[in-house]
Amino acid sequence: MSRTSSELETMIVPLEKWDTLVDQCDLRTIYHRASWVRAIERSEGVKFHLVACKDERGLLAVWPISIIRKGPLRIGASPLPGWNTCYMGPLFTSVCDKKLDSIQAMLASSPVSNPSFITTRCMDVDLDWSGIGFKRTKGFDAFELDLHPSENELFSGLKGTCRTRVRKGMKLGIEVIFEEGDDYIDSFLEMAMETYAKSGLKSPYSEALLRCMFDELSPRGELLVPSAFYEGERVATLIIPHDDRTGMFFAGATYAEKRTLPSNNLLHWEAIRRCKEMGMVCYDFHSTCGQPGRFKSTFGPVERMNCAHWERAKNPLIKWLKDKYEQRARAKRKAISSSTDS
Repeated sequence: MSRTSSELETMIVPLEKWDTLVDQCDLRTIYHRASWVRAIERSEGVKFHLVACKDERGLLAVWPISIIRKGPLRIGASPLPGWNTCYMGPLFTSVCDKKLDSIQAMLASSPVSNPSFITTRCMDVDLDWSGIGFKRTKGFDAFELDLHPSENELFSGLKGTCRTRVRKGMKLGIEVIFEEGDDYIDSFLEMAMETYAKSGLKSPYSEALLRCMFDELSPRGELLVPSAFYEGERVATLIIPHDDRTGMFFAGATYAEKRTLPSNNLLHWEAIRRCKEMGMVCYDFHSTCGQPGRFKSTFGPVERMNCAHWERAKNPLIKWLKDKYEQRARAKRKAISSSTDS
């Protein structure tokens, strides 16, 4: 434990005690919990420092931060782009009235020690970090469905086209099964590859991440994986990590030749029903962008900004070096991708 001022104390929290602190914070998500931290550590080969800040009243804030070396730079990440982690960053308790001071204290604590560059996201979208040298680079909108209404009310809230496709899926005999083992992973990777290939892109989902997610989240009851089966074959799958409050749509994929089936409407509807049955109060569709966003809007969610991205460099030279390093890394990935494709 380190005392950073006459009032604030910071500490590094053991992984096994982390969730007890996270549960005291208002805007927590599955992406802040120990199981997700461990899945990213294993799949990405990184190490998180689980930092907490308190004063005489008790816990004020927690923050999972990874320190990564990129050439000469020490980069603090929570999360780093490419980790498939839409939310992370610091969380605050209801008694915290020193949010910026808590952020500064946690960044200064050892072994975080004010990295050369810090990139993070914050669920508290109204908090202005600019006073401590950060720049806001992006805000993230999400579709969120309130699960407090009854099942009948939720179904009535679907747009007509969506209700029709859910009913059609049932009539066609599409069966939704919630996976218990990990045999969906190979199929999902194939489906995702086909889905992204349509746009000339590579799937962002690695086998390592999907297996680590299953290994870490599933035993703790923090992973729902509904799959649609048609005529005995798996045709589509959703992956939904969750805590006790919110089901987070992480990814979905469908075999190209089966895209005309209304399987995804039925899958999301059954996932919504299951989340409600489990006592969750929100279903987070995450992105609102493009054609996928238009599809998600048919389930009757509310669109809101629920996360902001902030960055800070110690000086302009550090920012320039970081940008140059990322440019070189992107060029290298592109060259590797081109050689693999050929």
